[in-house]
Amino acid sequence: MGRRKIYANAAARVRAYRSRVALMDRPPELPKCLKPSCPPQVAEIEQEIRAVMAECQASLANLPPSLKGTVRAEMLSEAIALLSGAANDLAGVIPQSVPQSEEAGC
Repeated sequence: MGRRKIYANAAARVRAYRSRVALMDRPPELPKCLKPSCPPQVAEIEQEIRAVMAECQASLANLPPSLKGTVRAEMLSEAIALLSGAANDLAGVIPQSVPQSEEAGC
């Protein structure tokens, strides 16, 4: 039976290997929009973070007594603290003013 050939010959195999290596060595592509985030997007992200934080708080409040003080409870508490910090950081972000013509690209 043997293994099915992927490449027609050794040269094709080497070419494919070198193209994969070249892709790994290339720096990551820059985002298309280099200007600061639009205020509506920042507000939406903050709301999503606060919603996830509320879910974590509800899960922590609804833990059975046998799970209180366990690793799961500690992880939930840490996640709530991290999410709270992230939401507060986003709430304090004031995006730089962007000319009206560039705002449409966000």
